[in-house]
Amino acid sequence: MLGTIMGRDKVVVSVTTDIDFTQENREENLVEPVDEENMAGIEISAQRINESYSGDAAGAGGVPQSEDSSDSLGTQYVEGTNGSGDYEKVDETINSEVNRIKKEIVESPYKVKDLGIQVMVEPPTADDPNSLSQQSVDDITQILGTIIRTTIEKKAEGEELTEEELNNKIAISVQPFNGKMKLQKDETNPSLPIWAYIVGGVLILAIIILLILFLRSRKQAEMEEEYVVEEEEVVFDVPDLNKEKETEASLKRKQLEKLAKEKPDEFAKLLRSWIAED
Repeated sequence: MLGTIMGRDKVVVSVTTDIDFTQENREENLVEPVDEENMAGIEISAQRINESYSGDAAGAGGVPQSEDSSDSLGTQYVEGTNGSGDYEKVDETINSEVNRIKKEIVESPYKVKDLGIQVMVEPPTADDPNSLSQQSVDDITQILGTIIRTTIEKKAEGEELTEEELNNKIAISVQPFNGKMKLQKDETNPSLPIWAYIVGGVLILAIIILLILFLRSRKQAEMEEEYVVEEEEVVFDVPDLNKEKETEASLKRKQLEKLAKEKPDEFAKLLRSWIAED
């Protein structure tokens, strides 16, 4: 946080702390008055008896009557002498109830008992400590004080740390940092020359042109193939309607015509035999 405010190379922080890693389990049975101011509880029952006597009279005497006449046990009242006097008796019995509290407590496994923060700040102008204003130092002190106040375990009475106690736990020093490391530029890997970028650009352009030509030729071939398929004629096999069907009568006629052409003598004999039969 301080590095974000002052600069990463402008702040060095050291933190020391006292941490208690003891874990405690305990059970508490507490009895507390309801009215803590008067240290009194709640009255749940009360009995008050007030007796008083004043005057002249003889003392009580005689034998008390027993429930069982055969019982010889008893107390005999002896008559007293005449006299005068005052008598008063006050009997008060009060039953009160208090708060009965039962607690089962498991303490956290660690407690921050003490915390100290030491901060070294380099001023904006390293050789001029006055370039860092007192207001900035006070702001850093207040930030660290808030962190310490909320981190350290509170006292048993719940009292917070005083300003003096907080100031004793914070130390801020403003001075130049003479031990900072200066990083040198690494010149072992120089940048690429301009001709390398030119060659790379030409290669990329050539690849793009070849890719475009390939896609165009492929698209043109697909279009030509589609055109050929559309223009292809469909040839249907239509039988000749003038072609006569081959029958037995036509076959005999053809045979006779062939016989008349090739062997007219035998054809003539065949005709004479047919005529003679008729």
